[in-house]
Amino acid sequence: MRKRSFEKLAHHLKPGHAYRRGSLVSHSTTIDRDLLRLVQKGLLEKVDAGLYYRPRASRYGGLPLEVGNSKD
Repeated sequence: MRKRSFEKLAHHLKPGHAYRRGSLVSHSTTIDRDLLRLVQKGLLEKVDAGLYYRPRASRYGGLPLEVGNSKD
């Protein structure tokens, strides 16, 4: 089965790291739609305008962003 665009983008995002929208443009041709879909599915959290965080999973839920774990 073929991967959808947002699934390909999710493959590049490491848990516990924050990403700026501009740094993800090279991974998707429909970046805004893919980011929205990942937020809706709970794979990403929108921190601020253009800033997204992929939470690290634990048995109690997602862990908060650690200082210094941003990918620009």
